[in-house]
Amino acid sequence: MKRPMEHNSCEPEWTLFGEAPAPVPEVGTSGGVGGVAAEEHPYFKKRIFADEPLKDALDEYVPTACDLLMAEGRAASALLLEAAKAFDAGHLDQCAKAAAQCAAAAWHLLQKSPTEAVLHAHALSHAMLAATEADEQKAMLHADLSLSLCPDLPIAAVHTVMKLCNERCQNVLPILEDGLAWEIPSMLPATAKTPEVQKPIIRKPCSHLSVMGFRDAFLKTQQPGVIEGHLLSAGWSTARWSDLRFWAGRHGHRTIPIEMGFHENDAQSIALQHSDSEGSMRLGDFVRRFLLPSNTVLKNGFVRSSEAIDEWSASPVAYMAQHQLLLQIPELRRDILIPQYCALGELQTVNVWIGTAGTVTALHYDLDDNFLVQVSGYKYLRLYSPAEGERLYARDAPRDRQKKHGASYSPVRVEHPDLEVHPDFAHAAFVETILGPGDMLFIPRRWWHYVRSLTTSISVNFWF
Repeated sequence: MKRPMEHNSCEPEWTLFGEAPAPVPEVGTSGGVGGVAAEEHPYFKKRIFADEPLKDALDEYVPTACDLLMAEGRAASALLLEAAKAFDAGHLDQCAKAAAQCAAAAWHLLQKSPTEAVLHAHALSHAMLAATEADEQKAMLHADLSLSLCPDLPIAAVHTVMKLCNERCQNVLPILEDGLAWEIPSMLPATAKTPEVQKPIIRKPCSHLSVMGFRDAFLKTQQPGVIEGHLLSAGWSTARWSDLRFWAGRHGHRTIPIEMGFHENDAQSIALQHSDSEGSMRLGDFVRRFLLPSNTVLKNGFVRSSEAIDEWSASPVAYMAQHQLLLQIPELRRDILIPQYCALGELQTVNVWIGTAGTVTALHYDLDDNFLVQVSGYKYLRLYSPAEGERLYARDAPRDRQKKHGASYSPVRVEHPDLEVHPDFAHAAFVETILGPGDMLFIPRRWWHYVRSLTTSISVNFWF
């Protein structure tokens, strides 16, 4: 899927856009432990798809999907078959009408029954809409939605449609104004929203921590730790990620899933979830509506100290959380390296997180070991050991519909707890840290963690 970056005369001549990836360092070079180029890592190499005509995929997948859908969505099954037949016959208007209805029906079914057949119906419907849409921006929206729920869906034609739509949109880049707060803060703001760390997580410089040293100090003991300076030591090329013009310019036409507000049931998020964009927003709109205002507030120092510390209403709060962006936009892979420490396990998932100041991830645990790499901006994290679960009032996570994680969620507002409702929380032992650019936090499996963004922020995490 890798394609060389082509020069485009419409693209602003920022050296930020044109910087070449750093060479992959060996262990011990650059003063520390390096990494494996993401494009060369097996996790990504097995997710490269050859070009395939959409018609071939429809011939292969639609009959099976329609048969399986009969048990859970007869209407979606009929619409998918109608759209595929119209596409094959070249009746594009008829195809688009049936595909739009099928996509909406499949999206509804996915909220309660996310089976493979429904996922295929959703993806193939949006792929047909993208392939039949003359407007390149609308086509790109449907191409992104086709893979929004499963970016590594093993239907090569859907990836081909997305790649072709992206190439059409990148022919013309938007004009971006000068003088705006494009840069994500490189310094931690001294505000009432920045907590004082009193129980720090142990820190070690990457230059002094070999793979075996990490294994002995952290992995075997299942203790959290911050590895300082990893991005520099490993040779990541993510400097351009800190300039929002990169996202609004180069990738502003791409559509990503967005959560808004302080909590899961925020009215704006619910409205977006029920819109035609299926809970998603174009990256360019995300930058302008949320990330730029977040930067501006931080730059000008507008913070209301009367608010609870885990609330941030000086600018709107929004988050692209836990999204496999490197699968959706393959060219971003050239900018990162997989930490060599991950070789001590098997890499499961790579997510990107982009959000405003004030985004909060509620206290929870994951079933895999985790590296959280801070690329831009700052985050406050608090961790509790697995032994503290009872004091954290553990319960099933709201989104864990299949109950795979057990009691992995805590309802406690960590920095603003109601001790009348959760009195034992006051006795729960914890450690904490503030992650800044270049820091990498190891979070052992089943360790509870709470996260709050202190600035506009970009992170990458690796479950292994």
